[in-house]
Amino acid sequence: MEIAFGPRSKRNNCFCTPNLLRPTTAAVREILLSIREMPSTMQELAWVQIATWLGLFCMWLYFPAAVARNVFGASDTNSPLYSAGVEWAGVCFGMYSLVCFGFSFLPPWLLAASSSCWRQC
Repeated sequence: MEIAFGPRSKRNNCFCTPNLLRPTTAAVREILLSIREMPSTMQELAWVQIATWLGLFCMWLYFPAAVARNVFGASDTNSPLYSAGVEWAGVCFGMYSLVCFGFSFLPPWLLAASSSCWRQC
C-alpha cells in the first residue's frame, strides 16, 4: 500500500511535499507583522512579560535547591534532608498553583460587582 503525501515528483518519480516551509514562513511573517502593528502599550507590556517569564524560570530552577539548603540545612545533594527540602518545595509549588487557581475566579466576580462605569474603562 502506498500513501501519497503530495504530488508525484517528475524528476525521481517519488512522492514529496513541495514548499514544505511555506506554511512556517507565512506563520513567522504573520507573527512579526502582528508584533509590528501591536499598540504601544502592549509593546511595553511585552517586555514586562518577558522579564516575568525569566523570573519564573529562575524561580522554578533554583527554588527547590534553595529550600533544601536554606530551610532544611542540607549541604549534600545526596542527603535525606536535601530530598525532603526538594519535596517540600514541590508542595509549596503545588499550593502556589492552587492559590492562584482559586484567586483567578476573583477578578471576574469583582468586575461584575463593580459599577458599570468601571467596566467600561
